[in-house]
Amino acid sequence: MGFIIPFFLSIPGLSEAGHVALSIFIIAAVFWMLEPVPIYATSMLVILLQVFFLSKQGVLFPEVSAEYAPNAYTDFIGTLANPIIILFLGGFVLADAAVKFDLDKNLTRILLKPFGSKPKFIILGLMIVTGLLSAFMSNTATTAMMMTVILPIIAKTDIDDPMRIGLALSIPFAANIGGIATPIGTPPNAVVIGALSTQGIDIAFTEWMVLAAPLVLIVLGFSWLIFFGMFKPKTNSVPMDLKGSFQKNKSAVLVYLVFAVTVVLWITES
Repeated sequence: MGFIIPFFLSIPGLSEAGHVALSIFIIAAVFWMLEPVPIYATSMLVILLQVFFLSKQGVLFPEVSAEYAPNAYTDFIGTLANPIIILFLGGFVLADAAVKFDLDKNLTRILLKPFGSKPKFIILGLMIVTGLLSAFMSNTATTAMMMTVILPIIAKTDIDDPMRIGLALSIPFAANIGGIATPIGTPPNAVVIGALSTQGIDIAFTEWMVLAAPLVLIVLGFSWLIFFGMFKPKTNSVPMDLKGSFQKNKSAVLVYLVFAVTVVLWITES
C-alpha cells in the first residue's frame, strides 16, 4: 500500500500535483512488477488516473487539478496518438507480418550464404544478420527467430565444442546492439526522440541511423572478436542448411511490397 503514502506524507519541495504524480508512478511500478492486471491495462490506467487527478477537468481532487490547470485531459489522452507511438505500432505490425510469411527466415538464409562454413565467419554472419533484423523488429522476436536458425548448427557441433556457447550468446547480444540502429529498433530510442521533440529538437529516421549505425557496426565488430576469442571452435567447418524459398501468394507479395516501401519511406523521411 506504499503508493498511498505520497497522498498523506508531505515531501519538501514537492507540489500537491507532484505528490499525486508520484503516487501514480508507484502504482504503475507495483502493477507492472506484480501484474495483478495485464501490463497494457496498467499503461491505460496510468493515463486514466492522470486525467482524473491531474487535469483541469479532474473530478476527484479539484484543488490539485486547479494547480495543474494548464494541462487539459486531452494532453494526457493525446499521448496515445503521439507520432512515436504510431511509429512503433507500424513497426510491430510489419514485424508480425514478416514472421507470418517467413520473410525474416528467408532473408536470414539469403544473407548468411556469403559467410560460408568457417565457424568464425558463421558467428560474424549471424551477428550481422541478427543486428540488421533487430533494427526493424523487436529484439526479443529477433532473438527467438534466430535461435531457431542456429539450433540445427549447434546440434551438428561436438557437445564439448566452445563454439556452441559462442553461437548461443552471440544472438541476444547482437539483437540488443542492433536495436540501437533505428528509432523503431527498441523502445528507449523512441523515448529519447520523444523527449527531444518536446524541447524542439526533431531527429529524422535517417539522422538517427547516420548517428547510430556506425556505433552499431563498431560494437558488433568488437563483440564478434570477443566471442570468437573466448569460445574458439574446435572444428574448421560447419555445414549450413540454408535452403528455403519465399512464399509467392498474393498476401505474401503484398507484405513484401509494404515492408520494402515502408522502410524506404522511413529512410527517405524529410
